[in-house]
Amino acid sequence: MRFLATLMAAGLSWAAAGCGGECATSGDCKADEVCTDKTCVKKVIPPPLMARDAGAQPDAAPAPDAFVISPDAAPAPDAAPVPDAMIFADAGPTDDASIQDASVDGGTTPTGIERVGLLQVSTTLTTTSTEMRVLGSFWEHPESGLIAMSSSPNATCVLTDRAGPRTRNRGFTGGDITVDGFLAAMSTSVLLRSSAPGVFVPTVPPMFFTMWPERQPALSYAIVAGAGAGSLGALNDTFASLPNGNPPLVSLPPDRNTPISIGAVLVEFRWTPQAMSGLTVVAELSDRTRNVVLRCEAPDSGAVLTMPQSARQDFAGRAITGPSTIEVRYERSKVVQVPLVGSALTVPTTIRHSVGIRYSTIP
Repeated sequence: MRFLATLMAAGLSWAAAGCGGECATSGDCKADEVCTDKTCVKKVIPPPLMARDAGAQPDAAPAPDAFVISPDAAPAPDAAPVPDAMIFADAGPTDDASIQDASVDGGTTPTGIERVGLLQVSTTLTTTSTEMRVLGSFWEHPESGLIAMSSSPNATCVLTDRAGPRTRNRGFTGGDITVDGFLAAMSTSVLLRSSAPGVFVPTVPPMFFTMWPERQPALSYAIVAGAGAGSLGALNDTFASLPNGNPPLVSLPPDRNTPISIGAVLVEFRWTPQAMSGLTVVAELSDRTRNVVLRCEAPDSGAVLTMPQSARQDFAGRAITGPSTIEVRYERSKVVQVPLVGSALTVPTTIRHSVGIRYSTIP
């Protein structure tokens, strides 16, 4: 209960389902109320939070049993300084590649070149704040990242290592990108502009509440075509956002302020599922620049996700750039094809919406 209260104070509404009492879900309450401990109480709407930095997601949630994982593709070369806006500007993972054939972020061409993109809306609860981000990134890599598959009794995982290929990548430029319709926003539109090749960040820090409206509208994305050949072409698309603003209601580990040991025999997350959500829970271990990412998925209904020890040992043995973190989040995503001006080529791009919690780690 202390953990629940803490999250509500941070600006996130948490719902507990059960039988008996005044309500089972917030849908049983008035529009200005939420269901807490089976009782309808007035919503607490915090003042808008500003994004701490500009880091870095139709129409239906991925099928609960379709754990389609393909590797991440962060843009920042490991041989250069990494500004905050690029740390979270990873392009991937996509949802159109099969875990069985280990395709990488939308597939690899016969020459080995791969193009990857990401448009993401995310809310992440940290030990000190709530970080809200809207971001885009679009990249071409001369070769695929190294990948390794693994699994636990309740999760499917993939580890991606792009430390080598990312030192020779190329970022795409383009016109402005507008993201509309997400959250109970003070301003329902965020304008992203290319700040460097491959990276699109808000022109002003996005300001929005963590409360979802009663009927969360779909997200819409509009990309204005770039002026030069090879830049991003025009695209308009919509995407069904997450049903509410609740991150996974984690009961294990009990304290998000305690770092998680990567080398522990058991790293396991347990949570209270949302009723009939059909959502996917993602646990993602990554280094600071997202050169190396271990991503595991499990159905929300399963209420448990175990990160394999062998996969975590593999992660720790890579050329990681610290500090590493683990995010546990609800996520919806789909893949669209962004055209390139003057070319028949496209950039397979993940549209992603996520809400989660970030933990620090120790070896």
